Amino acid sequence: MSGGGGVGYLLGLEKFGIRLGLENITELLDRLGNPQSEWKAIHVAGTNGKGSVCAFVSSVLQHAGFKVGMYTSPHLVRLNERIQVNGESISDERLEELAVQVRAVAEDMVSSSSEKQVTFFEFLTALALSHFRDQQVDFAVLEVGMGGRLDATNVVVPEVCAITHLAVEHVEHLGTTIDQIAREKAGIIKDRVPVVVSDHMVPSSILEICDKTRSGPIVIGKDIPYEREGFGLDGQRILLKVEPEQEIEIALLGAHQARNAATAYGMMEILREKGYEIPDSAIAKGFSETTWPGRFQIAMRNPFVVLDVAHNPDAAIELRKTIMEVFGREESTFVLGMLDDKDSKGFVHEIASIAERVYATSPKSPRALPASRIAEHMREYSVDVEEQPDVAEAVSKAISSSTSNEVICVTGSNTTVGEAIQYLETVKQ
Repeated sequence: MSGGGGVGYLLGLEKFGIRLGLENITELLDRLGNPQSEWKAIHVAGTNGKGSVCAFVSSVLQHAGFKVGMYTSPHLVRLNERIQVNGESISDERLEELAVQVRAVAEDMVSSSSEKQVTFFEFLTALALSHFRDQQVDFAVLEVGMGGRLDATNVVVPEVCAITHLAVEHVEHLGTTIDQIAREKAGIIKDRVPVVVSDHMVPSSILEICDKTRSGPIVIGKDIPYEREGFGLDGQRILLKVEPEQEIEIALLGAHQARNAATAYGMMEILREKGYEIPDSAIAKGFSETTWPGRFQIAMRNPFVVLDVAHNPDAAIELRKTIMEVFGREESTFVLGMLDDKDSKGFVHEIASIAERVYATSPKSPRALPASRIAEHMREYSVDVEEQPDVAEAVSKAISSSTSNEVICVTGSNTTVGEAIQYLETVKQ
């Protein structure tokens, strides 16, 4: 990725942090010719599972013959990953070219008023939506960055939207209860736009917004019942109890991914009802061929090295369950590195019961939590802990200290997993 005048400027915007609101992104897009009006949008909010749902939806639509843009965050290794067309990340050259264009508009805005300073995420969102217009995509699948109501992606009127599994996170921005957080997430629901909800116990705030917008929710587990028929190291089989029943296979592991797949299937059914041609063969192939790195990804066997971007207590529960289910083990080794704005104490509490040994580490991020803090939390549970601030070194030590059938799980943040991916690539060369 180039560090030139466009991308360099974009990366410099990170110092402005997060500022929720739609005024600046709306003006920025207006000055760029409203690229979001040139394609059909699919919008996904929620706490956990958003990216996986986006990946499933994008894959199915591609197999149905559509040209599909996908905008997700954060990335694992390179910024380019966040902006894809038909599974291909935006090139360095194209990223720089568009960044120069968006920079000119952003600088013009801020010169008229300091209140119009765009943030990193607003800039990148405008760039992604412009790329999708220029690539003439049929659909763009957009993952909400944070919340929903005031998120920069909430400038579209989608064909269908989804709210994935909810948990308490980003309390300083979204509220301290599930109902408050659900209200923010449900801000993506537009008038008469169908919505699929992953959680079968739908928060009252979502039902209230659905009622106001006349967007009857389709609830996974209730309106689309499903059951897991089997699983192994290479994936799982899911029976969707619809009319007629449909069986799908996915490579992504864990009960939570079955729920995410059912959510994506619900969205496909809505698009079919709207007249879009999505044959059964596209659904079968689209689901089976979906890949989404860093989501219980078995990156090595002998010993097993699992990469998972879980970063909050709710995701840690799913991670613990999946490790026990897939490997049938009560104890595993963890390489754990987190960011300082996450509930590290709550995360540690959820995995400590299956942690035999932990390498406490710290990803290369200005927001990284010191390895010593993770070690401190872990020692409360009498777990064998070693502090190793460098992620690559921590992964290396974990592998060299393990026997062939042991399980090592690298987790805690996208940045930690991204650094592990880079290290493992050098090992394989």
